[in-house]
Amino acid sequence: MDKRSIISYEHYKEALQKFEYFLIGLIGIICGYVVQDYTPSKLDLNPSTLELISLLLFFSSFYLSIKRAENIIMGNRLNFQKLSKGEEKGALMEVINKGLPQLLNKETGEIMTYDEVNSKITLLTKELIQLKNTSDKVNNKIKTLYSWRYTFLYSGFILLIASKVWQAYT
Repeated sequence: MDKRSIISYEHYKEALQKFEYFLIGLIGIICGYVVQDYTPSKLDLNPSTLELISLLLFFSSFYLSIKRAENIIMGNRLNFQKLSKGEEKGALMEVINKGLPQLLNKETGEIMTYDEVNSKITLLTKELIQLKNTSDKVNNKIKTLYSWRYTFLYSGFILLIASKVWQAYT
């Protein structure tokens, strides 16, 4: 991968992380604002009930934002593991392609035979498949959390505005 691509990806990842934290803080502030102005009343078809529902939607959005941030971190960890194991498998494949009878691990001093290298490649292949499946599930969860977070956030705003307008007419 070109250095510019890596640098660009790092900037993207950093901006995404900052934006996620900003949204978590913003939604938390909105929750505080609504709680501060909320005056409880009997649950009925009234502005106070709409305000309570909007508050619950904001709290749900806040919770989903935190879960999304957790899953993004988990996705980054899984991506690191996939890349690391892929690089290890690639180095072992290079040994097999060169036809060397054994491999010296320069870090540990361990010598691996051709059969040990083959079994390690098989093990790494299985681990990579498992990591890919787990990573796909986490990425799908991140997308789902994204959709629900904004659905709850926008719904909360709509109900909050509706409750304020309704209060003006009662």
